[in-house]
Amino acid sequence: MSHPGSNWDKVLQWSELFGTQVWLYHEALKGFVSYSEEAASLVLRNCVVLLEMGPDHIAILEKSFAVFYSIGQTLLSFLRNRELFVFRENVQHTLVAASADLVQLVSSLTTYYSSLRAFTSSTEFDTLFGSTVDAFFGHRNTALNLMWSCQLEQSIGSADITIDVQDIRQFLALNDRVIEILMSNRMGSRSGREESTCEWFRPFLMGFVRSRDKMSLVNGRSGTGKTVLGSWIVENLQRAQGRKSYEVLAHTIDPSLMTEISHSSVVKSLLLQLLEHNIGDTGLYKRLCVAYELMMQGKYADLELAMWKALSIGLRSNSSLMLVIHGLDHIFGGDEASVRLLDRLHEVMAGSSAAKCIVLSQPLKKPGSHHARLFTVEASHTPEDLRSFVMKAENTLPAVMKALDTAPKSLGEAIQVLLWCLDLKNRDTRSILAWLLASERPLTLAEIKIPLELNTSDCTHSPRLTDLEEDVSRAVGSLVDIRDGIVRLRNQSVRQELLNLANSSRDTSSKNAKFPFIFKEAHYDFVTRCLAYVKVLVDQPTALAAEPLQYSRSADLFRKYTLLDGKHNVVNEFESCFASSTLLALMEYSCWDVQTNVIVAIERHHLSLNLRKAIVGERSECVLQSLVAIARLCLKVSRHAEAGQYFCQAYRISQHVLGRTNPIITICVTGDIDSTASFPIHSRDELFMRKEEMLQYIISHMKQTRGASHELSIKYSKALARLHREVNELDRPIDIVGEVYGMCVEHYGRFHAEIRSCFNLLIEPYQQTSREDEIIKIQIDTYWSARRSLSITDETLIDCAASMIDCYGARQEITKAEEILQRRIDITLRYVRFLRRHQRIEEASNILMGTWSDFEYVLSESTSSSHQTTEIIKCVRMVGEQLREVEVLTIANKIFQSLWSYYKKTDRISSSEASSVAVSLAETTRQITETYQTSSSHTSEEEEKILREVFESTAEKYYYEVFIAFGKDPEFIHREAIQTALALCSIHENAKHRNDARHFYSLFSMIFTKHTKSYAWISETVDRIYSRYFYILDKELKVDYSVLLQITEEFRSNCVTVFGAHHELTIKATLELARIYERNEQHREKAVSLYEETFKKTSESSSFTSTTIRGLPQRRSNG
Repeated sequence: MSHPGSNWDKVLQWSELFGTQVWLYHEALKGFVSYSEEAASLVLRNCVVLLEMGPDHIAILEKSFAVFYSIGQTLLSFLRNRELFVFRENVQHTLVAASADLVQLVSSLTTYYSSLRAFTSSTEFDTLFGSTVDAFFGHRNTALNLMWSCQLEQSIGSADITIDVQDIRQFLALNDRVIEILMSNRMGSRSGREESTCEWFRPFLMGFVRSRDKMSLVNGRSGTGKTVLGSWIVENLQRAQGRKSYEVLAHTIDPSLMTEISHSSVVKSLLLQLLEHNIGDTGLYKRLCVAYELMMQGKYADLELAMWKALSIGLRSNSSLMLVIHGLDHIFGGDEASVRLLDRLHEVMAGSSAAKCIVLSQPLKKPGSHHARLFTVEASHTPEDLRSFVMKAENTLPAVMKALDTAPKSLGEAIQVLLWCLDLKNRDTRSILAWLLASERPLTLAEIKIPLELNTSDCTHSPRLTDLEEDVSRAVGSLVDIRDGIVRLRNQSVRQELLNLANSSRDTSSKNAKFPFIFKEAHYDFVTRCLAYVKVLVDQPTALAAEPLQYSRSADLFRKYTLLDGKHNVVNEFESCFASSTLLALMEYSCWDVQTNVIVAIERHHLSLNLRKAIVGERSECVLQSLVAIARLCLKVSRHAEAGQYFCQAYRISQHVLGRTNPIITICVTGDIDSTASFPIHSRDELFMRKEEMLQYIISHMKQTRGASHELSIKYSKALARLHREVNELDRPIDIVGEVYGMCVEHYGRFHAEIRSCFNLLIEPYQQTSREDEIIKIQIDTYWSARRSLSITDETLIDCAASMIDCYGARQEITKAEEILQRRIDITLRYVRFLRRHQRIEEASNILMGTWSDFEYVLSESTSSSHQTTEIIKCVRMVGEQLREVEVLTIANKIFQSLWSYYKKTDRISSSEASSVAVSLAETTRQITETYQTSSSHTSEEEEKILREVFESTAEKYYYEVFIAFGKDPEFIHREAIQTALALCSIHENAKHRNDARHFYSLFSMIFTKHTKSYAWISETVDRIYSRYFYILDKELKVDYSVLLQITEEFRSNCVTVFGAHHELTIKATLELARIYERNEQHREKAVSLYEETFKKTSESSSFTSTTIRGLPQRRSNG
């Protein structure tokens, strides 16, 4: 049986959790993976073999199952999205590859250690199995990216997401492989807790988990075991606590990782873990995209807040998530920064219904502003932990007591004792301590080995054949901890004490010197060796590049060239060791802008650029690479002037280094052109000369490589023409644009939209140099070419016609303009009819309105009545009628008003065309009124009355003008004005103006009597006039019987004269007269005589129906 809390107990629990995930993973894969059950069984059997080695081999088992446990957590993240396994083949392939890595790792590890039964070192473990572990986690990252992509494709509302998940992950990820391994713990780097420790914290942890508190703050002074406690908390939270188990997002603010101690580092770490946990959470992803865009735009002031908002959104959709933040007191910025971070965590937790947070820290000078459950680690909590540790080191009580009596009384004394045990004159001891202090993170054994092999005096390399881990242990002893091939100072207190000694050293050559070097010398030595390493060993030929290396390529280079990893600042000139490697400059470009913000990256590039110029010389590829990198980074943060300067420098250097045809030159030239495109030019100054030089180069290059008519040749030629125009040099742009016009015609064809843009560039300089005739020639050629080659309904032909009209109009050549106008309207109307036949009403309306706007000036300017103008007027009226039919009434009304004004202006208001226009105008006005009444559901009776009055007064105005224009006499109705007069009658009737209506009907009666033969009377019109006239007199004005009798007798007599005695209208008139006679006893005989006459005539012909005979009295009585 295992003792609770022992390392053996921990291994057993890890194995149980790992085995469970392996079997569940097999269950998820078995539907599409052959032999998945056999593979899972093989993994589990190998785990049993390892466990059978027993607790006597705990070092092997703890290291192995720490890695397995980390892999098990990855399998759990896969299983959360198992629904994607079946439908996504690319996900399946990646999961199968990860499964193969797992089988290979467990099998090879078990085979090796079960036969060896001894654990030699972490370095050996990493050497043998590290590549397989890396391969598994590489497939893990690929699978998670694919799962995110699949979920985004299926999510509603994700169509506007354009940023790839790989870009988001790289934005959040640690861009230093060593730091990434340390922070992820995938190699089991944090599994070194002594067994049976920290059990005293379990009651508090269980109480917090069960409580409603959101935050817990665990305080403890330096050396009280918070680091060990933090790892214990994470391990235990991932197992059941009471009735709950938590998934943990953990982050350690490690002061030995000096690039990762900011607020941004904390929130990025938590977001990356949450991104892997919340696959498919589009709310989280959109917030991350916002943060990514801010980073790309260089808006760092807003970036951190955006990331915290993203974390808050992501935690809202999760239950049972526990954040564990260790090392709050180590955050950059001191206590104030620590308190701000604590408050920020409180705010994030407040927005989540179920997530909790545990923070471990040294006591802060002032508390945060929110409530947290507090626990303070005291000396009384840890005596059992100390006893376990000491008893492990000393097996007997006397030995324990002796160790305690001889132990140093302070940390300073302890470090002095350790230093006294070292040979500080030894080169390895001195160098390793110096480099660990100078570096911004722990170093790998390989990163220590290579500098030790370099001789900076002559820049040579001598391979070292001894076991480096033993060499390091012997050189620096207990001051360092070596785990998983990574060497680090044992803790921050040791580091600080050594820094104090290094900074207090003045003369390291003295025999009495307390320390063998000063801190500045540590930097100097380490940087020199790094530079020598690049010069001697990084000899891979590399071409210049405009873009950073791809992430995978960078990772491969870091694995191959160990000392390229990390972040080292150059502080001096080291001519003998400084490398002129283009690869180094490219690696700087690829790393610095993702390791830090762009502003800091630009500063670093400035430093490296100045060093290269001073040591290597300006005319070198590495200097050129640095210039390109800085220029493109400046563009990222909109520092366009600086970017242009660097591109220009790169262009001039590249002329000497690369010749004139290298693609990098083109990138530099176009970069300079684009960077300075928005800068105003007012004279032939330095900027003008530079832009002219760049444009001339790129135009020449494009013509040679892609052809004179290529779109890029055209683009930059236009830019050169505009440049000369900005300084009022007209002759040069005319020549250029003239050439460009020919290039455009060749490339796009004569009728492409780009031709119009190019032509517009020609107009102003041609006009200013009195060369309008050339413009007209081009327009005429284009128009006639369009006439010959394009369909009559083609919009390009219509546009060409419009251009010609504008041209002739500007030159006052009205006749020519009218000729083209007439043709254009004809084309337009045909096209509109085509669109209406295909129910494309909106397009037809837009074209009609555009046509009217083009031709409106013809009506406003023209005073002639030539045949050409008359035809155009007719066409314009047709445009108006078409608009009325598609119910674009406002524009139609405007057209008819303009036509009416034209007829008045040309004194043609009495023409039949004018009368027809007036009718259309009145009818359109009526439709507008009705449309408004119909569309408004809240129109009152009073509003309706007003609208009606407005319509009637407007219509009456137009009709009356036509009426007078025809006859010149208000008491006479001209033959052409009959319809106009009828319209006026209807208006007066509708307005209840009965006397006005009677006046016009009386005029009709008089004209019908006097001009029975000279007017081409239509029976329906006559019938309507008499019926309405009689109704007004009889029913509304109630005139005397004698008046009714007179007009009816005249009506019948005139009908006999005009239509004949047997016409149907004459029969109706006879019946009406008979009914009038019936009203008076004196005329009864006449009534009977007329009825008999009518009966006789209708009997003789079948064309008269009973409806005719009976219907008329009913119709008359109804009005």
